[in-house]
Amino acid sequence: MMLNNKTVLTWLSRAAVIFVGGAVAMAAPHATININIGAAGRQENPDMWGLFLEDINNCVDGGLYAQLIRNPDFQNNVPPPDCKIVRGQWELPNGKMANPPPGGALYGWTPLAGNPAALKVIHSRPLNSAHPRSLRITAARAGAGVVNSGYWGMNIQPGHQYVLTFYARETAGKPETISAVLLGSKKAKLSGAATVKVTRSGWEKYTQKLFVTGRDTHGRLAIRLNQPGSVALTLALLYPENPANGKPELFRPDLLQLLQNLHPGFLRFPGGGYVVGVSLGDSYNWRQTVGPMKNRPGHYDPWGYRSTDGFGYLQYLELCQKTGAAPLYVV
Repeated sequence: MMLNNKTVLTWLSRAAVIFVGGAVAMAAPHATININIGAAGRQENPDMWGLFLEDINNCVDGGLYAQLIRNPDFQNNVPPPDCKIVRGQWELPNGKMANPPPGGALYGWTPLAGNPAALKVIHSRPLNSAHPRSLRITAARAGAGVVNSGYWGMNIQPGHQYVLTFYARETAGKPETISAVLLGSKKAKLSGAATVKVTRSGWEKYTQKLFVTGRDTHGRLAIRLNQPGSVALTLALLYPENPANGKPELFRPDLLQLLQNLHPGFLRFPGGGYVVGVSLGDSYNWRQTVGPMKNRPGHYDPWGYRSTDGFGYLQYLELCQKTGAAPLYVV
């Protein structure tokens, strides 16, 4: 093809038109959006957002639930009622195998350093069918005892009282005197000692208050025998005291305040997988989560640990009241 000056000029003029046209199109005026932040917008239903609460990663036991003692009745590794123990594992009804929680029956409990007592989880003469295990503490000399370190340490704050309850009986045929005290991570005393005399061979409930003068986020509870002897202990519970009414505080105030600040429209509880469990015998039964702790057996949490069910159906409803949320119960 032969090019001449006329052909070249024609091509250049066409290219210029295309370029100018594109530039004109790109230079079109922008749209303007005006926002009036002082005017009310469309009203949304406040029940459309809320909270989902499920005991995963100890967000209830060891979290929102203010009770501080881990494994209070030594049932940490008890399998669901419809499961069997086979070579250290749990055989589920469907034939599958599951690993029990770590730590065994003494999870959270250790002999007192420097003056340890002999510890043995026993099944004889249980408190009741809901709590068939207890811990026999045998002291060879005065002051020997056991320690519970809670959930990665107990957050003990000064100026507060803590309410300690437990069931105990003597096992050596004579009265025994035991004392309880809160210790810091470096063995310093954080509270005065509460002392009780265990005089009966049958179970009896004891309630003591510990006034705290020290601070430690990794505190521990120590229970000692004041003389050589032996006692059985179970269902030991430790709560901070509510200063307004003198009763045990069920909710951690700091976490409760954060939930209240969200102004939830509803509270979905107690979960999804938590409700189903690892088997039918392990499924959530709300009837076993109400009433005195003495009658609540607890159950295995499918997220890998045992739930005490101290934070039961009623406590979820109380949480709804405190947050202003409508209850959304999962069945």
